[in-house]
Amino acid sequence: MRVDVHAHYYPADYLDTLQRYGAEATGTARIRCAGSSGDDIAARLRMMDDAGVDMQILSATPQMPFFDDREHAIGAARMANDMYAEIVRAHPDRFAALAAVPLPHGEAAAAEVARAMDELGFLGAGITTVVLDRTLGDPAFDPFWAELDRRAAVVFIHAAGTDLDSPLISEHGLTWI
Repeated sequence: MRVDVHAHYYPADYLDTLQRYGAEATGTARIRCAGSSGDDIAARLRMMDDAGVDMQILSATPQMPFFDDREHAIGAARMANDMYAEIVRAHPDRFAALAAVPLPHGEAAAAEVARAMDELGFLGAGITTVVLDRTLGDPAFDPFWAELDRRAAVVFIHAAGTDLDSPLISEHGLTWI
């Protein structure tokens, strides 16, 4: 079985919500991966068939629901996960999903992992390498990591936010190449 573990799909409604909450970098996602109709999924399935891909694991990375406002972060994460769950339910042999989580809110992110895995059947979570200028080792994320560890869940870490002035680079004295 050939599985694409790095697959993005951004429903237009989700990108609109991110933008309304203050996210700026939705343009590329709109051009490359946005959609929200059955036609978009049908086209994706044809593309997968043409490429010999049996299954895709969907994740919202790097268009993540990372907001300082806790309610915005939770609402956007739930929205993305519910949309992905609809796709997975409609095509369970072709799609699986990784949860979007409302970091930097560690307890809320842990709760969304539990909901996504227990109620929606997700495999784990997808995140980016930096969350609102915080590294993944930030103590606020400990409840999130503990929940993933408790479940032995899959974590997909998508590179994002690691440019020259990123805290992931500068706070650790790394050289950016």
